[in-house]
Amino acid sequence: MNRDEDENSQLSELSNKKKQETWETNFLPHDLKLLNEFEHLEALGKNFPDGCLFRLQIETKIFERDDAAEIWLNNLVLMYLSSSWEQISNIPRNAIMMDFTSSIKKLHPDDAKELIPVMFQCLVECKPFNAVLRYCRSDNTIQWIQVSTHPRRDGRCIVCEGFLFDITNHKKNENELALYRQQLELLVKTQTIELKNINEELAITNEELSSINEEMHAVNEELQHKNAELNRYRSNLEFMVEEKTRQLTISKEKAEEAARLKSAFLANMSHEIRTPLNGIAGLLNVLSEDAQLPDNIREYIGLINSNCEQVLRLFNDILDAAKMEAGQMQIRREPVCINELIDEVYSFFTQFMLSIDKAHITMEKQIDESIVNTIINADPMRLKQILNNLMSNASKFTEQGYIRIGYSLNDKNMLEFFVEDTGIGIPENQQEIIFLRFRQVEKENIRKYGGTGLGLAISRGLVQLMGGDMRVESTEGKGSKFIFDIEYLPCEIV
Repeated sequence: MNRDEDENSQLSELSNKKKQETWETNFLPHDLKLLNEFEHLEALGKNFPDGCLFRLQIETKIFERDDAAEIWLNNLVLMYLSSSWEQISNIPRNAIMMDFTSSIKKLHPDDAKELIPVMFQCLVECKPFNAVLRYCRSDNTIQWIQVSTHPRRDGRCIVCEGFLFDITNHKKNENELALYRQQLELLVKTQTIELKNINEELAITNEELSSINEEMHAVNEELQHKNAELNRYRSNLEFMVEEKTRQLTISKEKAEEAARLKSAFLANMSHEIRTPLNGIAGLLNVLSEDAQLPDNIREYIGLINSNCEQVLRLFNDILDAAKMEAGQMQIRREPVCINELIDEVYSFFTQFMLSIDKAHITMEKQIDESIVNTIINADPMRLKQILNNLMSNASKFTEQGYIRIGYSLNDKNMLEFFVEDTGIGIPENQQEIIFLRFRQVEKENIRKYGGTGLGLAISRGLVQLMGGDMRVESTEGKGSKFIFDIEYLPCEIV
């Protein structure tokens, strides 16, 4: 046995051991806390009657190997799977948890052949993954399933959390409707040809046997019979189309309900995870107040606290995105001085640029001196959130030159805010997709800057809730200028 075969054998043994430990840890709770968490996940899974939740995990070191494409699948660990999977697959949940690769073998050969390389590439690049697959159940029936997940890096692992829906009935309805339409077209075509032939025969009969009224009467009766039969076919067709339309409407309503459940799940999970993270951050702050704490431990606490804050910001973005999708985001207007708000954001990022070794970048602010009343009726928290998002992007993508923040009053009586930089810029063909959720500029080195692709989508959504819109003016390699406007609602000066 050569070295590569020996490493493959060790990885396989470790993978089987990890799967066993995963099952015992996640689905055989040993104390009240784990039992409550398990019951909570199970309760969330029951919100998807035609689908289930899952979580996959794989160590990033697997993809560093030369033979990663051959061994990755056997090292993919199924960390969680809701119990509704048993209704979809007719296979016990513990069986699939212990041997995840068996589910891949159950896929239709054509689908599996196409799925495996695509799934490997999505894990390597942490790209979203969506697919419609055929699953072969143990009773030899075919189940259509839709899989949607978004891989993300979590320390030394790549984690995939997503949804799996049973769309077999929807596929069946589509196929049946297509078949009915084909039958109808064939029937109408056949009857049309028959009717045309009868009309031709009738014309010949009228020309040749005009004197024979009895035969003419017989032909007329035959024609009426054919017309009546065609009318019956048309009536049956209208009924079938109406029934299938009703079924498709029901399927559409179920799909919309599933989308609403997804948004509710994201919002609920964000709240659930933020609570323990806030507790961790609070405990770290208490520990850091110990004067006898060694410097290296204090540094570790600072790093942990920083990462907790980053995770909290991520979940705040996810919660805002879920609220917007569910139509639950609200704007709370109150008096706010825009000059003070601009000064606060400007001062914070001036200090921030010093902390990230970018003091050489010039920070500028520009306000409209012609505006007499700078106290407006707006949502200060959301307005500051938008400006912070734009300034954060500018500081991230700018290495030389300047960053400028400011506002003015345009001719449409709208307050027009802007953040301008001399950063990397945005290609013209990508200046609209950056405002979509989970979308970023597609460049070779863009991943070094990080980010989730939610900031601009949330910012634009907040601006639209305040009666305005957001746009970008950019030249690749020279910089960008993000502009948004809101209603100018001045407050009376007391």
